[in-house]
Amino acid sequence: MEVLDIYNENRIFTGRIMDRNDGIIALKDGEYVIQVKCWILNEENKILLTQRRKDKYNGGMWEPTGGLAVSGETSIQAIIRELYEEIGLLVQEKKLKLIDSYRDNHFFRDVYIIKDNNITLDNIKFNDGEVSDAKYVTITEFKNMLNNNEINSWNENFILFYENII
Repeated sequence: MEVLDIYNENRIFTGRIMDRNDGIIALKDGEYVIQVKCWILNEENKILLTQRRKDKYNGGMWEPTGGLAVSGETSIQAIIRELYEEIGLLVQEKKLKLIDSYRDNHFFRDVYIIKDNNITLDNIKFNDGEVSDAKYVTITEFKNMLNNNEINSWNENFILFYENII
């Protein structure tokens, strides 16, 4: 059983935990869990996207690597774990840059970025079965995928970050 820490609106741990399988519907008003995601850019400023396995929630959709912080984890520990579990990357904390952190819909959402020329598709290994494919796309391809509903709309805010980073 995977458990998640529950935080209040000020991101203070409430002392309560929940079973991940209960979903956010188990959270009361003013309760939150931590979600993390990481955008990876290569030397050509292409964006690494992974595709969720078709039988998973949001199956077939393309997205950055991410997930939920489990009980006792910090945000940075969670994204390091998710990068290894989902795509087999061992990433040092100093390579990760927090580019956004916000609260909505029972989540504290922490968004990281890595700019690394050494992360190639050959480095990617699908360890935990959540991801079935990976590819690098240009920002134009990313926008087209958003318009074609191949990427969830909650990822569109990355376009602003991308333009500020490049």
